[in-house]
Amino acid sequence: MNFGYVGDATRIRSGFKCSHPEGLYFIGDLFVNYNCVFLANAPILIGRNVAIGPGSHFYTINHELHSSGNFISEKSPIYVEDNVWIGGRVVVLPGVQISSRCIIGAGSVVTRSTEPGGVYAGVPAKRIKSVN
Repeated sequence: MNFGYVGDATRIRSGFKCSHPEGLYFIGDLFVNYNCVFLANAPILIGRNVAIGPGSHFYTINHELHSSGNFISEKSPIYVEDNVWIGGRVVVLPGVQISSRCIIGAGSVVTRSTEPGGVYAGVPAKRIKSVN
């Protein structure tokens, strides 16, 4: 695969799937667990010291229903800042920025950008507490 960029100490487990690897930017010190999916129709930038749990999915494309009755593709990048832990089976939707020092609980669906230093969980993910 030809990634956009892969930094030092990036570890990717088996089952990794990506639609457009040239759109992935892994800055470094990253761990991607088993069976993760990256639909990188727009860029996905993952910062330093990030751990991604098994079966997590990142989607940069959405399909809006146009007035003509046709679906129109809309692409938006995903940004994950430094020092983030993403639990297993998390789904991150287009246009989301996960801020530094956040923890995303297993099974969460991240529909909106987060604020730094928070624990987020649920469907949709909501801030449930702060991280020191």
